[in-house]
Amino acid sequence: MAPPRPANSVPRKHTVEINVPAGWYTTVSAISRKPYNQLVRIRYSERDGINTEYFLNQWGVVGDTMTHRRSRVDSYRIYPLETPISLEFSFFYSLDMYKAGVILENENATSSKLHVTSISKPGDVRDDFPDYSTFFIFVEDAEDDAQVPGSGQFDDAVVLVHLLKKTEAAPLPPPAPVYVAPTFNTGYPLLLDEPRPTTIHEYFNKYQTAIIVDDSSAVIGQKWLEIRDAITSLTEENLQRVDLYFLNSQMVGLGVNDAEQVEAYFSEVRPGGDRPIGNKLRFLAEKHLKKLETAVGTARYKATRPLDIIVVTTGPSTDNVRTALIDIAKRLRAGRHHANFINIQLVHVGPDRGAESLLRDYTLGEVSYLADVVPYTSTLTGGRLQEVLLRTTHPSIRARQYHITL
Repeated sequence: MAPPRPANSVPRKHTVEINVPAGWYTTVSAISRKPYNQLVRIRYSERDGINTEYFLNQWGVVGDTMTHRRSRVDSYRIYPLETPISLEFSFFYSLDMYKAGVILENENATSSKLHVTSISKPGDVRDDFPDYSTFFIFVEDAEDDAQVPGSGQFDDAVVLVHLLKKTEAAPLPPPAPVYVAPTFNTGYPLLLDEPRPTTIHEYFNKYQTAIIVDDSSAVIGQKWLEIRDAITSLTEENLQRVDLYFLNSQMVGLGVNDAEQVEAYFSEVRPGGDRPIGNKLRFLAEKHLKKLETAVGTARYKATRPLDIIVVTTGPSTDNVRTALIDIAKRLRAGRHHANFINIQLVHVGPDRGAESLLRDYTLGEVSYLADVVPYTSTLTGGRLQEVLLRTTHPSIRARQYHITL
């Protein structure tokens, strides 16, 4: 048999009952919607006898909460009891300013009728969400023959009765996994354990930067020029070198550091084709991993700069980026290379939130420390690219945040 649930009776003129099963919290509040005096009475039986509570409004105030007479606050609470109770609500009013408070509690001042509706916890809500029922009691004070033609019904006062089922305390969550510091090859650059640079000049003196440009058929016209101008600004203003790659074109610009070089590459490359982001990430990561593997145990290992790969794209990949990221992460771990040797940023250029969501899907789970998505905010500029380079988080820090073992 299903356990009893809160329920209301059929209203009888100015009175209605709400039955509260054992083990439910109850909160009552009321709102007056008229300027004259109103009174709400609540009665229920307890072990010590009949308990009576009142809510009062303030003369001349419309649309405000009524006050609980005894506590002088705007709500009344009943803690869960071991036995069910029946709350009897009765409503009274007077147009006489001097007839207020409990003086109204007589048969000559009763409201004319009530309407009750309720809502309960839906069936499709998770089991661990508390069970609840909420009752709305709408009050009409005047009799039908005293109604102003065209005026509304049940709009003089509203009482809210919210019931919440008591639940057992939820078990404490398991403790967070203990972080175990990874064991990397000795002799790696000390800057991998230092905070990221705070200035762009410091950054370019310590890091290698590879920018992969989306040259698919979707990048034409103004968007192509926007990406070109942003990279031009980044290299020209800082007189620093970046390596420039394209998703489809085999053209590569190594050590690009001025506007003429950037514009020459963008003039030569013609957008067209798919977005093989995963394939290009594999290519660049493979080059860097081979450099690391051949340098382990030598002075060259300590001199190897960490690689930041910036993918500037207008949409999701047409190949399997996630598999590529998983393979890169496995190679880093298998070679015992410091996690901060490779950091990947997918920079979304465009307002398509669906495309951005797909990009985020690539970086979930075990590879969430290796790659991150930079959301689209506005036009891509050189300043925006600087922010991407300076504000990204070390992969090792993201790994600790996500409890990922390196």
